[in-house]
Amino acid sequence: MKHAYPVLLSALLFAGTAALPRQAGAQPTIDQGNFAPSPGESFVLNASAWMDPGPSGANVTWNFSGLVIDSAFTYAYVDPASTPMTDSFPTATLAIAEGSGYAYRSFDATGGYYLGYHIDPDWVVDYQDPEMTFQFPCTYGTQWVDDLFADYGHPSWFYAGSINAEADGYGTLILPYGTFTNVLRLHLTRSYTLETPWPEDQFYEDDIYYYLRPGTHYPVVEVYSNSAGEEGSFPTVTTGVRWLSDPFAGIQGAVASANTLVAVAQGDGLVRLDLSLNAGGAATIDVIDAAGRIVAQDRLGLGAGASSHTLAVSALRPGLYTVRMLLNDQQMTTRLVMP
Repeated sequence: MKHAYPVLLSALLFAGTAALPRQAGAQPTIDQGNFAPSPGESFVLNASAWMDPGPSGANVTWNFSGLVIDSAFTYAYVDPASTPMTDSFPTATLAIAEGSGYAYRSFDATGGYYLGYHIDPDWVVDYQDPEMTFQFPCTYGTQWVDDLFADYGHPSWFYAGSINAEADGYGTLILPYGTFTNVLRLHLTRSYTLETPWPEDQFYEDDIYYYLRPGTHYPVVEVYSNSAGEEGSFPTVTTGVRWLSDPFAGIQGAVASANTLVAVAQGDGLVRLDLSLNAGGAATIDVIDAAGRIVAQDRLGLGAGASSHTLAVSALRPGLYTVRMLLNDQQMTTRLVMP
């Protein structure tokens, strides 16, 4: 009998249990304040073919500059209270739409937890022992082991397994659009079984590397290998890389929400920037293509309040671009469609 691959179990999950520090006081450190997302945040991810995750250790450089985008998709977090099965997950702080249902997670000072999901209209998979895929604080050398157990919503159907995790390195991460320092790598393996009344139970093995940056509320890069198969059969293995398409998505300390930046193509190689700022200053404007390259740049002196400015981008081809503004050491981004 064939069974569906568990919803979101190969996607981003958060949590952990007892930490065993290998190097006390090492940096960087990931915690609730600098990493946990909030309802309303969304992240555009690129999907690419698998690349070697690189070495572990201190002050490592991980070079992913050769990533080629195969596709892109968006994760958007919502308030669990806005979802139809919120009463089944009373401790959830986040929900994310997945197919015809939602997956539920929670974050607190101890870590992040995967709580389960529901499939419309009323099939609920509730983790009695939630998956703790992140522990807070998490720094170089942190290790944990955590069991997981979930009722699958049918008699004699359940998930059971465990997670092993170690923050095995920190250093510099190179992507096609630039370089990040102060990055922590978390290596997580997950083994679990979907027990059923049928002879052929389902077995799963996940091997995932997360590259995390304090202040960015989503892994900058995820290198994964997921194996799924039934008892007595050869497993199906899925591999790849997921990485943030916007280098400044979810970064704490971005320009305050009262500020706005909108870019509108005007024709004849011109783009209008509509701004509303709560503080003025010297700004650098970058236009970034889908490969992460800066293809146009300008520098402006801006004042507080509403204003409009024209940027010449006559060499740009039709397509989707990111406009990034650096103002007073803070960043704002918006999308630009060139017809």
